[in-house]
Formats: sequence, C-alpha cells, structure tokens
Amino acid sequence: MSFDDIAIRVSNLNKRYEIYDSPRDRLKQFILPRFQRKENQPPRQYFREFWALQNISFEVKKGETVGIIGRNGAGKSTLLQMICGTLSPTSGGVETHGRIAALLELGSGFNPEFTGRENVYMNATVLGLSKNEIDDRFDDIAAFADIRQFMDQPVKAYSSGMVARLAFSVAVQVDPDVLIVDEALSVGDMAFQEKSFTRMKKIRDSGTAILFVSHSPSAVRNFCNRAIWIDAGRMRTIGERLVVCDEYQREMENEIRQDSSSILKNNIDAEIVQIASKDSERTIQVVAIRSDKETYRMGENIKIYIGLAFNKSPPVYGVGLIIYDFKGTVVTILNTLRDDIFFFEKNENLTLLIRDNHFAPGEYHATISISDEHGMFSYDKLESCLHFHVEMERSSRGLAKVDGILRCEHDWINKNNWILAETENIWIRNEAQKNFSDIVPLVVFLRVRNEEKILKDTLDHLAEFADFICAYEDASTDKTREILKSHDKVVLIVQNDHWQSNIEDRLLSETRHRGLLLQESRQRLAFHWCMCCDADERYIGDIRNFVTAPVEGQPDAVRIQLFDAYMTEGDDHPYSSGMNLQNFRNFFGPERRDILMLWRNSELVQFIGMDAREPVVPGKIDIKFFCQHYGKSLSYKHWEETCEYYANHFPWIPYGQKWTDRKGKALHSQSDFGRPMYEWGNDLFSNAVKIY
Repeated sequence: MSFDDIAIRVSNLNKRYEIYDSPRDRLKQFILPRFQRKENQPPRQYFREFWALQNISFEVKKGETVGIIGRNGAGKSTLLQMICGTLSPTSGGVETHGRIAALLELGSGFNPEFTGRENVYMNATVLGLSKNEIDDRFDDIAAFADIRQFMDQPVKAYSSGMVARLAFSVAVQVDPDVLIVDEALSVGDMAFQEKSFTRMKKIRDSGTAILFVSHSPSAVRNFCNRAIWIDAGRMRTIGERLVVCDEYQREMENEIRQDSSSILKNNIDAEIVQIASKDSERTIQVVAIRSDKETYRMGENIKIYIGLAFNKSPPVYGVGLIIYDFKGTVVTILNTLRDDIFFFEKNENLTLLIRDNHFAPGEYHATISISDEHGMFSYDKLESCLHFHVEMERSSRGLAKVDGILRCEHDWINKNNWILAETENIWIRNEAQKNFSDIVPLVVFLRVRNEEKILKDTLDHLAEFADFICAYEDASTDKTREILKSHDKVVLIVQNDHWQSNIEDRLLSETRHRGLLLQESRQRLAFHWCMCCDADERYIGDIRNFVTAPVEGQPDAVRIQLFDAYMTEGDDHPYSSGMNLQNFRNFFGPERRDILMLWRNSELVQFIGMDAREPVVPGKIDIKFFCQHYGKSLSYKHWEETCEYYANHFPWIPYGQKWTDRKGKALHSQSDFGRPMYEWGNDLFSNAVKIY
C-alpha cells in the first residue's frame, strides 16, 4: 500500500525503560560502565529492563477508525504518545500523514495562569491553526465547551471538568487528518458526553483517520472498523473489531471464571467424595444428568435429561435444579415443589424442558437436588454436575443483543409521532378517499428522488400485486412528482421541497422517510400487509397470492432474496423510458442479500435508529420470493452518479471509500465481490452466497 493511502504507519516499534532499585544504581550506571570498558571488562548493567512495547507494527488507512484495547499497563497510552511524537521509541519508526490532533491527557498543555481564551489560542496554535483560523473558530470552541462566561478567567480557577471540556473543544475544531483519542469521551456531564460523541462521529464520517484507545470492548465495537489488542506490550491480535473484542472479552471472563471457580472446585470435589461414600445408603440417587446440547442460541429450547435410581420405595419427593453463571451467581432455581408438582413413584427418567431460554450469553453450570416434599433436606445432591454455553448474538451494527444476566422478551413501541418538517406536506388522491376505510391486503411504500426514467415502469410493476402505493418524494428536480400523481394506484405522497445533503441527515432519512410513510399510511388506510420497495427493484414471485392467503400458518414478515444486476460486455446499453426493467440485464452477481421488505401490519413494527433500511419486526420471519436490483446497471451515467452520491453524502466507512473506488468501473466481468456472474435462474440461485 502506498503512503498516499494511509494516515499512520507503525513499523517494528519498541520502547524500553530502565528500572533502578535505588538512586545509587542510577549513578553507578552513569559512571562505572565507562571505567569497565577502559579496563577491557564487560560493562555491568545496574538496572532491570522493562519493555513497555515490543515489535508493534500496523497501518491505519485514511478514513479508517481503529480501536486499541487492552488491560491497564498494556502499553496503549505509551503507543499513542510515540505516534504523537511526545515520547521517543527505543527502536522502530512511526510515519504520519497530515495534521494530527490528539486527545490524550485533556488539558495537560494548558497554562493555569492564562485565561481560557489565551489557552485556546495557545493550544490551537500548537495544533497547527493560524491566528485567523482560530479567530474564525473561537465562537464555535467556546459554544461547544459551554463555559463562555468563564473564558476570560484564569484556568487555575476552573474545575477539572471545565478544563477537560475546553481541551476537547479545541481539539475537535481543528479539522485534523488524524485524530488520536485516549479514553477522552468520558469527560463532562452526560449532555456534554453526548455532544462529544456526536462530534466524534461527524469527524469519523468526514474521512478523518482515528486511533481510539479504550478499556471498553463495547465502545470499540460500536465506534471502530478494526481493532488491535495489546497485551503486556505486544500485539496480541489485529483484525475485524467484533472478532478482536470478542476474543479479548472471552479472556477477561475466563480469568474471572478461574478466580471464582478455584474456591468452588474445592467444595465440589469434597461433596462428590462424600456422596460417593454414601451411595448404598441413599433412598434416591442421581445417576445421570446431561443436556441435549453443549451450546445453545439465545431463545432456543434447552432439554436436560435426569436419571434417578431408587434403593427403597420412594417417599414423596421433588427434583430441583439451581443454575449458576460463570461467577457462581445464582441465575435461576427450577424446582418441581415450587411448581406444585410432587412425585410419589419411581420416576427413573425425567426431562426438564426450558422453553425459549432467556439466559444471557455466557457459561453456566447447574446443581441438582432431590429433596423431601417440604424441601427441608436432600436425598441426593450433585454440585456443578451440568455445564452449557449460550452463544453471543449481535445486532446488524455489531452490538451485543444482550448484556447482563438476563434476556427479556420485549418490544419497543414508539408512541412519538414523526413530525412533518416545514418543507414537507401530504398529498392525498381525493377520489380514492372513499375507499380508504376498506381493509386491503397490501400497501407498498416507495422512496423516490429523480426517478422519472424508470418510475412509470416501477409503478406498473408494483400495481400488479399492491392495492395502494404510498410514496416519499424527496425534492426531485425532474418529473418524478408528476408521474407519481398520474398513476391511479398512488394514493398518498409525502412531498419534500428541500433535499438535505449532509451525512447525518442522509443516514437519518433512511429511517425517517420509511417511518413517516408507515405512520401516515396507518392514520389514513386500513391494510393487512405492507411492503417497502425501491424504484430500481423488480420482484419475482406470486406476492399477491401470498398476501391474500389465509392468515393461519403465515409468517409475520418475509425477507426477499435480492441479487444485483451488472452491465457486461455486449450488454451495456442504457435503460430508456418505456422499457421493461424486469430481466433488463443478462447477468447477476451470486451475492444474495435477504432484505426484510414485506411484513404484517402491526403497531409493534417500527423503523428505529439511524440508517434503518429494515423495520424491527417481532415474530416469525420467512425467506420467500426474489428481487432483481438494477441500481448498478441502468447506464454508465447512472453508475457514476451513484458512486458520487454515496461518496459525498454517506460516511466514508463503509460507503464513501467503497463507492469512490468503484468510479469508472461500471462494466463488469465479475461481481463487485470478485465472483463469477450467472444468468437469472437456477444456476444463480444454487451458487448464491448470502452476504450481510
């Protein structure tokens, strides 16, 4: 990789410290080796070596966010100081490209005798801004720090939080090419933390390279593209953030588990020995216990099989299981006595079924007890006799779906309405209003902007299976709006007169436009199913028959299998108005995305968060039907416009960089993922590779 493509390059970096037991040894080291060399004696070393870092090498590309995790004392802060140039390495090298801003020890460079204003000018100058640039940005710095009334007071009168806020405000206003952050996002109160993190995300999305140090794996998972795990001064792992953070977290949990289990193991062994010596005396004895699997998914049924032996006619008894987490904390107690179930006869084989397990991810062990009918004493008891594991599951953005000790069945019901902006208004087809009270099988939602070339064909295609079409028209500059109003299946349009181009607004619009369409449609229409579509998609399968079929046995939502069409040699003619878009191209990439497009209308279905292209749908989800996606293959001109759109209006990672690299590459001999392409049909489906 050329240096033009990277922001930071660290090569074989090492840092050694000399540890002296006393000041006398330091003096000896300074003087005696010189005389020893003169006497042709090997010089003696009066210190111990401590290697804070050893053989560290990595690169950070422009626009990339890399997280560094590790224990206290692992060498993370030492590494950042050497990258910033405030600490010299023992050997190895660091190369950086562009202006660097560092958030290390916030406020450490401030002069306590200077006012806040004077420190702003001094600090910003050190970071590379001219006086005119500082003048232009001073009001923004002061407003961000929110200490404007104290800006002309000496910093020595500030609280530590005020100093940190001011330092952070200066650092994030310099528009750096490289930003280095060492646990700096925890400064200030919650409101300032929120403002700080929002600013950090804007810096990241603008293409700045960020090196982010944290003790929190969740912060690295949520904020970074890649991660580096440093352990005892060495690079333990580098790679995709989720993989590295999971490996780090597993080791931390294993250490806690080993510490807590050492005491538990001694007690368990003693108990087993005692039980073994009394087997022949027991009225009831546990002879076997096992689970149907060793590893479970969250929400999966767990079956536990229990074998009992009886040496005498049994009294009334009960069976109980205590389940512990890896720390030895009781998670739950399951007992027949608590469920008002009492056994009178010899039940040599019992099965405990835990439906839809609600355990959080992690390791679990169980103790089984056979007790009298009052739970006063045990006929038999086995400690830590059963072990199982519940796997971690993650959201689409890599967040752990469950943390803590318990997974709760839950739904988020958003009662807050999406509010129309000043630039938005609702258009409703008057002649259709008399039919709005009738419940129809399917309403389709469509988001469009400047789609006049393909829109008529799109609306005719959707009309084949939809009862109504509701559209969000996003400030088109062509005849898109007029075409929508001319089609009799289009009954509602949210019309926007001002297109918002910045990154945050584009990400939010993915959620907001869909949520607004769903909200406005529910207020005016009655329907069983809804489907979210794009103008450049064509759907294959009997969707109409599906949405009109009896409800019994139907899923709550459907993921539709989407394949990208490509322009290829000899099949690169542009699409023109009036053409049928379905089967317009000959070849498709085998990469299959299962997109949640079709769902049953329910108040529990919502669009939540930023960049939410799919709704949150509780219940059963099936995979049905197919979709041909033509966003990459309408024409050479459309390809370049798409590249420009994502490069300029969406975050650099993962959108901007990927689409910038695709400019000028509309004609394909293989898919964007480097795989062979296939004609539409069974060969394509049988070679499909599911992606995100």
